[in-house]
Amino acid sequence: MKTMNKVIRFCVVLSALVCVSQLASAQPPPPSNPAAVPIDGGLSILLAAGAGLGLKKIYDIRKTDQQKVAKRLATLPCLFYSGVVC
Repeated sequence: MKTMNKVIRFCVVLSALVCVSQLASAQPPPPSNPAAVPIDGGLSILLAAGAGLGLKKIYDIRKTDQQKVAKRLATLPCLFYSGVVC
């Protein structure tokens, strides 16, 4: 009988702890307008930094491509350039 009381007491305490933990970790309901997403200062700074880095990468790629084209034009003896045959 004492063992049965310990088992019942353990089950009651365990279920109470599970219920309390579920209530404590409950999330608030979602906002009424899901399109309204709060963007704080940190996220906007990260977006601006990412856009800046992307623009710099594009600029560097275009610059190196132009340098490669200029070098190729200087080394080739004859090329169709601007519609003029040399």
